[in-house]
Amino acid sequence: MDLRNHGESDHHMSMSYSEMADDVLRYADSKQLEKFSIVGHNIGAKTAMTLACTHPDRVSSLISIDTAPKSFLSDKQQVKQTIESIQKIKNLNIEGKTRKTAMDVIQ
Repeated sequence: MDLRNHGESDHHMSMSYSEMADDVLRYADSKQLEKFSIVGHNIGAKTAMTLACTHPDRVSSLISIDTAPKSFLSDKQQVKQTIESIQKIKNLNIEGKTRKTAMDVIQ
């Protein structure tokens, strides 16, 4: 689906991540999707992350393409911090843990 103010979607004066996450949730409700996976790129990725954080009971999995859940000051810092974040995630010991316990470790 296109987010608000993108493509042929509805156009609004505001487009915060929480508003767009609510739009996605309303779409899922209209399709009777109780729990679903979500993929997002750029603004869509941050919207997907917002949705997953605000409604973890509805999102079964999330793929964020080209967007990390943090802000960066420069391209060089962005690359360094992205590599550090990926390394931290790879080093997490979540094998055999429930999803909730794994999320507690990640956060």
